[in-house]
Amino acid sequence: MLVNKKFKAVFTGGPSNTLLTPKDLDVPLDF
Repeated sequence: MLVNKKFKAVFTGGPSNTLLTPKDLDVPLDF
């Protein structure tokens, strides 16, 4: 992350993935 820049979203790639926004960052994953 660049200094003084706000996280907007990330695309993790692949056909079944979606954009992850800041509200999605603290969601626990269980495989």
